[in-house]
Amino acid sequence: MRDYRLYELSSSEFENLVIHICHRILGMGTLNFSEGRDGGRDGKFEGTSNSFPSSASPWNGKFIVQAKRTANPIASCSDADFKTKILGAELPKLKKLKHDNELDNYILFTTRKLSANAHSTHVNYMKKEVSIDNVEILGQEKISLYLTEHSDLVKICNLDRYRNPLRINADDIKLVITAFYQKRQEIDIQDKTRFSFKHVKLDIKNELNKLSEQYFKYIQENSQSYFEQITTFLKNPINKEITEYYYNICDEIKGKITIRRSEFAQFEEIFEYLYDFILQECPELQKIRRFVNVFLHYMYCNCDIGEKC
Repeated sequence: MRDYRLYELSSSEFENLVIHICHRILGMGTLNFSEGRDGGRDGKFEGTSNSFPSSASPWNGKFIVQAKRTANPIASCSDADFKTKILGAELPKLKKLKHDNELDNYILFTTRKLSANAHSTHVNYMKKEVSIDNVEILGQEKISLYLTEHSDLVKICNLDRYRNPLRINADDIKLVITAFYQKRQEIDIQDKTRFSFKHVKLDIKNELNKLSEQYFKYIQENSQSYFEQITTFLKNPINKEITEYYYNICDEIKGKITIRRSEFAQFEEIFEYLYDFILQECPELQKIRRFVNVFLHYMYCNCDIGEKC
């Protein structure tokens, strides 16, 4: 299941996401989160839900919806503070709403992970304490499932910006690529700058980095012919400032890959991700977009990114 990095959302952004989900599963009549007299923030719905908890047996009546977000990526509903500080803190208000006939159904959304055992324990606890039959707690896993089923919400709520594991300063690589492209016809390749695959033992490097043989063949056929020009360009003292940008972006990419490598199975997936990200951030490169891959491939083959052998 995709990781939507919900913990990176602000409280208001998470509330916005929850309301959009409720518009689908409860109905468009779901009211946005607003601050009550007690200082708490609740969403509300009254009527028969569209499809919650299922289309066959929808809940009806007065709903209170809450959104509890934490910035801790490993937070769980099994943590002791969830029951004491989250659920426990809401009990007085929920009991009063029940007493005043303002509560039939209670739904809590949280960015925390929620195991089956914790779900059963907490739901039963709230049912007993508040004296209502319809209680549901939706954790990270269920919210992610909703986002998979309603994929348009990812765009509507701008969640993809939190799924950029290799977010880099694309302007730096744009500057390098543009400068090279403008001067490429003038570059005189010297023997000392001729690029060779042999000195970096790329067959071993490919194995270490999980780069497929098929993709490496693609690099050789589509990018290798520019490598000597790039080497000459970067070694020319006239281009010293551009070369600094090149090594800065290499260092940035290498650091991001080191931290987030486990999120990509094959190294070609990293190339594909960076290619898409750079073009998205720098649409000016569209006309010369093949050089985006050329430079990424050069970085790899020159051992500026990726594990060295």
